[in-house]
Amino acid sequence: MDNYFWEAIHRCLHGLVKKWEESRYFFYKESDAKSYLYHLLISEERFQRNYATKDSKNTCLVHTEYPSSRRFPIDVAILDPHELNQRSFRRQKIACAIELKVWDSAGYDAKKERTIRDTIFDETTTSFVIYLARGGNWEYFRSKFPEFKMAQEEIYLESEKAMALVTRIKPNPR
Repeated sequence: MDNYFWEAIHRCLHGLVKKWEESRYFFYKESDAKSYLYHLLISEERFQRNYATKDSKNTCLVHTEYPSSRRFPIDVAILDPHELNQRSFRRQKIACAIELKVWDSAGYDAKKERTIRDTIFDETTTSFVIYLARGGNWEYFRSKFPEFKMAQEEIYLESEKAMALVTRIKPNPR
């Protein structure tokens, strides 16, 4: 993937956190925050194009509720533009997976958090998990992070001002 591809994703992640900092109640539910992130992504020139798949379907790179290899859908998936024409519409390679969680309290369960990460984790995909919290104890949540952190996961962006945490899992080098 070229730098512009990743720079666009990074701008959009920062844009979502900035909006959360400005007004946590701009979003009523997680689906509102997901829609806003989708809007930011699809507004990027690179993600507005149509791409042809191997089975001659025209599609864009950004999709919500995209099927994963596990039983849960991925909140936002960004397909690999270099492989779209080599795969059928339903068998695309995901370049970036984003899971989004909006919470109104700090009832965090380490087992549940590992499950969330496992849902989107794939050794060849860069994954982000975005936590946006309106209430509860942010220090408590932050202190629990090591308990549910996965291998290779790092904090990518944190805003204590708005109780937002974005983590990233980079693909394994091959």
